[in-house]
Amino acid sequence: MAWEQLATYTLDPAGSYMELAGFDAKNWLYLLGQFRPDSSINANLTFNGDTGSNYAVRRLFNAIYPANFGNDTSIEYQWDSGDFPVITETYIWNSDSNAKQTITRTADAGATGAGNVPNYSSTVGKWEDNAQVTTLRMTDGDASNYAVGSSLTLWGTD
Repeated sequence: MAWEQLATYTLDPAGSYMELAGFDAKNWLYLLGQFRPDSSINANLTFNGDTGSNYAVRRLFNAIYPANFGNDTSIEYQWDSGDFPVITETYIWNSDSNAKQTITRTADAGATGAGNVPNYSSTVGKWEDNAQVTTLRMTDGDASNYAVGSSLTLWGTD
């Protein structure tokens, strides 16, 4: 199972979303993101332009704040990261006949200084649709922008 890079995007100028589109559908997708905030970040992932209530999410933030969302309009990665850069990785099972399933780990550095621990979240999600993913959009739901240099890179394999 060899992974191949399918798409990459680096934001310039700043913007409220990043999109990877037109890549070949693969059964497995691996998405890496690096988000530089211009204020706080509330990263939301959608597939194939679908912003309907077709997503469900279970998330744990810093091992103490569980959250569950059904009939949601996106897969929310992390809420209000503060003004800290965020890194994230997502595995996507991109079946052509089942709901798409995701596993995500997200981290930000938190406040400066070695005495302040980083923040993290673990998220599992699904998109109820039988179409394979060929477009990914990461939108900042905090009505702010991702800063210049924010990026997404996608790999895939069958």
